[in-house]
Amino acid sequence: MKVFQILLVFLLAIITYSFVGAKTFPQADPKPKWKTVVIQTSAQCGMCKERIEGALSNTAGIRFANLNLGNKKMTVKYDSRQLTADKVREVIVNTGYNADTQVANPEAYQNLPACCKIGGH
Repeated sequence: MKVFQILLVFLLAIITYSFVGAKTFPQADPKPKWKTVVIQTSAQCGMCKERIEGALSNTAGIRFANLNLGNKKMTVKYDSRQLTADKVREVIVNTGYNADTQVANPEAYQNLPACCKIGGH
């Protein structure tokens, strides 16, 4: 009887382990998943370019940020495991600039130099 109980416990342990082991748990993907977004900004000048690119470059998960002053479009390459396109826009907005349909943070906008404000150039 004792051998039967030990065998039963052992069998239950194997069955339980096989069910738990069969579940697939999401594994963290160590490789970045790079995405690119192009965002229309309200940038005016070279100081705007430096300010926005600097803020984005200091944000974890951003690999590349470049503002084309000719069309005021910001191209950003980011790790989609760490950020979303909306988070990228949020960085721009919190720097004091419009980002697509999102309006600049009023306090950050007020702190911009006159040349960086809309109509400043």
